[in-house]
Amino acid sequence: MKHCRKCNTTKSEDKFYKESHRGDGLALWCKLCKNEANNARAALRRRKYATDAPSAPRSDLSDRYPDKDLKPVDKTAPNPIRVHILLPVGKAG
Repeated sequence: MKHCRKCNTTKSEDKFYKESHRGDGLALWCKLCKNEANNARAALRRRKYATDAPSAPRSDLSDRYPDKDLKPVDKTAPNPIRVHILLPVGKAG
């Protein structure tokens, strides 16, 4: 039996995560308290980095480069640039 310092209850040792650096080898908080704290922290991070507006497409750079005539890239069109490398063939000696 071990006492959880977060919820202030006594629970069996299988309700605690292992932490080898602790004297008894178990975490200070029970698994339930640890999971609730991790979920709350993850929700804060999601809210912090969430955006309401969708990001602008990368092909729309006309405001960043007004002097250039930029056109959106058609991703369905085949790539018009083909590079062929010809290597010299040596004759066997």
